[in-house]
Amino acid sequence: MSKRIGIFGGSFNPIHIGHLVIAEAAWQEFGLEKVLFIPSGDTPNKDMHHIDKHLRYNMVQKAIEGNEHFDISPIEREREGPPLIR
Repeated sequence: MSKRIGIFGGSFNPIHIGHLVIAEAAWQEFGLEKVLFIPSGDTPNKDMHHIDKHLRYNMVQKAIEGNEHFDISPIEREREGPPLIR
């Protein structure tokens, strides 16, 4: 049996109620098991993020705390350097 998981990526600079409302609506509308938040890590233009990737990750983690169908992935936070552009 496959799981239906929504992936919600972004800078979340900072995360706000609009992000949470959209994620909740997607969870309901598409019958998702979970919505996985993936805060972006370093970007080619580091000035774009005025808040450090670790702090943004922690803010998202705190914002989704207590919502059993929201989860967070550290994949971008742990990745070194900007994404590869091909």
